[in-house]
Amino acid sequence: MERFNSFTTDSGDTATLERDSLNALLRVELSAIETYTEAITHLGPQGGAATLEYVRGNHREAVEWLRERVRHQGRHAVSSPGLWSGFASLMDTHDLVGMATILAALKQGEQHMLNEYEEAVRSDDLDEECREHFFTRNIPDGERHLLELDHMLAQDRRG
Repeated sequence: MERFNSFTTDSGDTATLERDSLNALLRVELSAIETYTEAITHLGPQGGAATLEYVRGNHREAVEWLRERVRHQGRHAVSSPGLWSGFASLMDTHDLVGMATILAALKQGEQHMLNEYEEAVRSDDLDEECREHFFTRNIPDGERHLLELDHMLAQDRRG
């Protein structure tokens, strides 16, 4: 899983995906929550906030599950997010962009996250419980999130 960069854990240690894929995924999920929160704030109720809140809730559930798994393995769970495919900075300029741009950025982030989960299940550093959870929960959730965002983008295009 060479695609993940190394990162500094909250305890100051350097971790890589090979050594700590659950914490790497946890960082991506924490970033997703922050990004969805910004999108919901910017787009408001007319911007499909209910759908975005539902997706954000799925990411919160993923964070809780990942934290529990990391702790179960006797390790320290990270508490701060990483960058979500580098597009979190787009949300910093949300006053300058429209709904379609924000939804496209969210979609890009979801696709990135889905790719990371699919890469993780192919690695040798996950136990079977994690692998099964990702196959039955996180990957299907990511696929549904992509469909929801596609639907919202289509609605936005229709005006």
